[in-house]
Amino acid sequence: GSHGPPPEWTGIDKIVRGYFPEDYQLSLAILSAYTGGFILYKIKSAMTSKPDPVVEEKPKTVAETPSTGVPGIESPAFEKFVETDAFQQLLENEEQLKTLLESA
Repeated sequence: GSHGPPPEWTGIDKIVRGYFPEDYQLSLAILSAYTGGFILYKIKSAMTSKPDPVVEEKPKTVAETPSTGVPGIESPAFEKFVETDAFQQLLENEEQLKTLLESA
């Protein structure tokens, strides 16, 4: 296929097409300008944004379950409870285990 004569650019198009004569070059220059602007905006907003306030969470305290005598999972007594025979008996007795799980 044959192409027609190159267009005669005037005004700002003539100046721009002097640097970027092909369409792909002009489109790449435009995309680069938008990308550069976006990156500069992100850098500026990262430098000027206030840091997020640090929120201290209070440690949760889990109370012992009075009906079963099983301490809460996060309490220090739970580790000792797991090492006792009472824990083994609780695991072997389905009724006690079911009652404990329903109450939780």
